[in-house]
Amino acid sequence: MFFYASKIFFFFLNPVNWLLIMAASWLLVKNRVIKKRILIAAILFTVIFTNGALYGSLLMWWQPEAKPQRHSKKYDTAIMLTGISIGNSKKQRFFGSGVNDRFIQAARLYHTGTVKHILISGGNGSLGKEELLEADFLYEEFQAMGIPKSALLMEKKSRNTYESAVAAKPILDSLQAANSCLVVTSAMHMRRALASFHKAGIHADPHVANFEVLESRISVWSFLPDFSLLGIWKYLLKEMAGMAVYKMTGKA
Repeated sequence: MFFYASKIFFFFLNPVNWLLIMAASWLLVKNRVIKKRILIAAILFTVIFTNGALYGSLLMWWQPEAKPQRHSKKYDTAIMLTGISIGNSKKQRFFGSGVNDRFIQAARLYHTGTVKHILISGGNGSLGKEELLEADFLYEEFQAMGIPKSALLMEKKSRNTYESAVAAKPILDSLQAANSCLVVTSAMHMRRALASFHKAGIHADPHVANFEVLESRISVWSFLPDFSLLGIWKYLLKEMAGMAVYKMTGKA
């Protein structure tokens, strides 16, 4: 139930959908006063959610500090969370754009001897889609990168971050690695991911991938409308709202 509710909730976190609802309301409403208010609200909404300075500052505050990911000690396992590939109706998978750094970072951790195992965590997070599971796809891709099967672990039943943490716990316990692991995920996702894993009894350290903002560079140009941000805000809002919901439901 929580899984399906979260998908519906995510729909309403998308600013593009809000603007579409406003546009439809403006067309359907006959009262001129209300139409004017809807138009003003839509303009203000657009100004806010196309503001690069606001988005960049909020993301800088939310994500971990952007710095080279180096570790002074060795770990048993790197837990790499899925969500970096796309599938089609032919049950084929391909790496998606912009988020593949998780895969690169996990492979680097193994090849540099920082970790002995990679746990690929994540099942089918889509609604009503039968496609090749991402964990199976990544299992083969890691082997193509020279990582042996003996170093690869999988759990492919989880559908969200908290379920990944719960499913990973017995696997890590079998390796006595619940206190010797790294969580590998994107900078935007790391805060919620770490909170979920700690709640599940896994005392993991972060290994951050895919930084979107490295430093604050606010200038006059930052305040000019950037309409590409309308399609990006949903991911940051998802993480912030998701963290709040996880806190309220005891998942973080």
